[in-house]
Amino acid sequence: MNKIGSAKAIRVDSSDNIFFIGGKDGLVKITSAGAESLTVESVDDTCQFNDLEVNSDGSIVLAGH
Repeated sequence: MNKIGSAKAIRVDSSDNIFFIGGKDGLVKITSAGAESLTVESVDDTCQFNDLEVNSDGSIVLAGH
């Protein structure tokens, strides 16, 4: 995993996977086993993720500016 710095908007899904917004890395997923399995970077340097929600069907909604 990259050095993330600060994390915000931490959520845990029904399978105990952890999702959070981490610095410049954007959305990060850590599996219940502790492995990083997903990183979604911001669209560009002017875009910033601020919040997220993990829905019951597993879909993820991101909010930002």
